[in-house]
Amino acid sequence: MILRVLALLVVAYSTGWPQMAKNDHATGKGEKTTTKTNTNSIQPSTPNMGTPAAGAIGTSAKPGEHQGESEQKPLPWFIRAIAKPEWLTVIVTAAYTFVAFLQWRAIRRQADSLDRQIKEAKESSDNAATTANATLKAIKRQARHMEAQSGAMVRQANMTERQMNIMEAQFFQWVEMANWESGEPLLEPGKFGVRVTLSNPTDFPMTIRTGKITLARAWVDDIERSIMEDTFLAPKESTLMEIKFHIEEASLLQYREAPLIFPVKAVFRHFGPLGEKVITNQIVRGVLCCWKGRPTTFQTTDNDSQKADADQESPI
Repeated sequence: MILRVLALLVVAYSTGWPQMAKNDHATGKGEKTTTKTNTNSIQPSTPNMGTPAAGAIGTSAKPGEHQGESEQKPLPWFIRAIAKPEWLTVIVTAAYTFVAFLQWRAIRRQADSLDRQIKEAKESSDNAATTANATLKAIKRQARHMEAQSGAMVRQANMTERQMNIMEAQFFQWVEMANWESGEPLLEPGKFGVRVTLSNPTDFPMTIRTGKITLARAWVDDIERSIMEDTFLAPKESTLMEIKFHIEEASLLQYREAPLIFPVKAVFRHFGPLGEKVITNQIVRGVLCCWKGRPTTFQTTDNDSQKADADQESPI
């Protein structure tokens, strides 16, 4: 709207303000005066008063001209003011200043809006950081609680395992070999005999499903015998087992004069109070020392017992 007003002012200033010519107004009034003069000329003639009468007619026309000129109204003062070049420059400058002020206000509003958005974003980010920090602390506390619970569960599991081991210990069973003896059978020359007492030292009965004992010898075949197959042993009960085998004359001479050494390996598969489906595989290793006229000794080097399923293959 302001630009339109400015454009109209520029056009008005360049083309000039429309005015009525003085001659046009004088001409119109002259015509009227002439008409009056013509009308008066029709009147009857009067005595000739001389030249002044004619001059009077001419003088009466001049007031008409002055009256027409006085009837023309001047332009309003504000239009005459704005029609001047310096005032037009002031008005245009003021209009551009006002437009610039409006633009500045719009930019200021945008800047204020952007500032509010930045403040809101900062507050939102601060709130998010505070929430994330609180969540992280809660997770750390929960992790510590879970770690403490895990440690307690591990300790409880270890304690339970120890208790189970203690409970199983009273059901643990094994075959004990003791009271070894050796010598030459009186009625069987050329043979050598070894006797051993096998016992159940536990408080529960056991059944030996299979048993095997091996005496290793240098330069000749090993002596291997199956013993106590499907043998029931009551608690604290023992039984005597004897093994006889052929021996060379040189070995007998050594037995009479020096110790005769036999590496021994015994394997037993037995089950007890836990039922027939749980088999104990017991392996005993040691060294048997035989010397005529002296006690026979057995030094155990390994005694390993492992529980296994009864359907598993026997290690014997």
